[in-house]
Amino acid sequence: MHGAGFSGFLTVVVAVLFREARGESRGQGPLLPSQERVMLELRDAIENDPLDFIKLGWQDEDVCEWDGVTCAQFSQEHQVVTVLNIGEKQLHGRVPESMWMLTNLQALYMQGNKFRGQVPDFGSWMRVKGLYFQDNKFTGTLPATVGHMKELQAFNVRSNTLAGTLPTGWEKLTKLKELDTGFNPGLVGTMPDLSKLRNLVWLRMNGCQLTGTIGSVAKLKNLKVMRLGQNMLNGTLPDFTKKLTSLLELNLAYNTLSGTLPNNVGELSNLKSLDLAGNSFRGTIPTTLGSLDNLDWLKLSENLLTGTIPTELGHLKQAQAIYVDRNRLHGPIPTEMGDLPRLAEFSVQFNQDICGEELKIRRVNTLASSTGTSIGRMCNVKKNPTTHHTRHTDL
Repeated sequence: MHGAGFSGFLTVVVAVLFREARGESRGQGPLLPSQERVMLELRDAIENDPLDFIKLGWQDEDVCEWDGVTCAQFSQEHQVVTVLNIGEKQLHGRVPESMWMLTNLQALYMQGNKFRGQVPDFGSWMRVKGLYFQDNKFTGTLPATVGHMKELQAFNVRSNTLAGTLPTGWEKLTKLKELDTGFNPGLVGTMPDLSKLRNLVWLRMNGCQLTGTIGSVAKLKNLKVMRLGQNMLNGTLPDFTKKLTSLLELNLAYNTLSGTLPNNVGELSNLKSLDLAGNSFRGTIPTTLGSLDNLDWLKLSENLLTGTIPTELGHLKQAQAIYVDRNRLHGPIPTEMGDLPRLAEFSVQFNQDICGEELKIRRVNTLASSTGTSIGRMCNVKKNPTTHHTRHTDL
């Protein structure tokens, strides 16, 4: 899947939150007894520890000395856990229900393990800034208390097997920078109103079963990545250009969106990736796409687009992949496409009326991706209007 180039952004968000969460100096004294019990329950709940992370790093009598655990002073006698980082350790097990008692958490990193069962009820974590549960085996529903975490900046549950209705309350998380519920195909419900999340930079809710429209995201001026593909969203494209000037990636593929592609999409000057495949867009391909100087990925496949391939697409000097297959396009491939220096993937297949000579592109042979077209056949020349009465017998 395209978009790997943006993975570094997520790493930056994680690192920033981790530094912020570790900002408090380490205190003195033992851990608060109630939190010590929670940590011992978590240690006992680990069923498989292939990297010996728990075996080697969680044996000290002082829990605040365990690997991945950061504590801070709570009272004159006790400390509390503020950061728990056990991400990417390949741990197996269930998270104990008592985790809610870690009420002083500022960051929790559990990503990249094989934890199963319910996601911890995080409604009591009023100070938490970052929650990372992605790439596990969590099931069940998301806690309804999501709106309680007013300090939250990052929330990631991507690639689990969560189900049920997406909870409400997202509009209260006005400090949120990253929201990722992607690839939980059992998550259903209406696309939430995110218009108040003015700090949001990374939005990834693709691969769920969300319905509704996407108009609320058109006001998020700090948004860089929007992945809402593989849902059941409907309606037309909103006017993104008035606010979304920072957008680098826009993925709305495989929904039930309709209408025409707006000409002002060409004003998203920073856009690097545009994927609108698998919808019901009609009309022609906007010529303004040719002004997206940074675009390296364009996918308009599997729509109802008509007209010709604009010559302006030949201006996309950074383009590495262009897909316009499975539409209703006609006419020849513009010769300007032949000079694109970085183009490695180009597909026009299953546009029956794409015609004309096979176009040689520096790094691509169009014949390899032109199945279902009329490439190799001469395009029909429009008849002179003065001879329209001439009869032609079908052969």
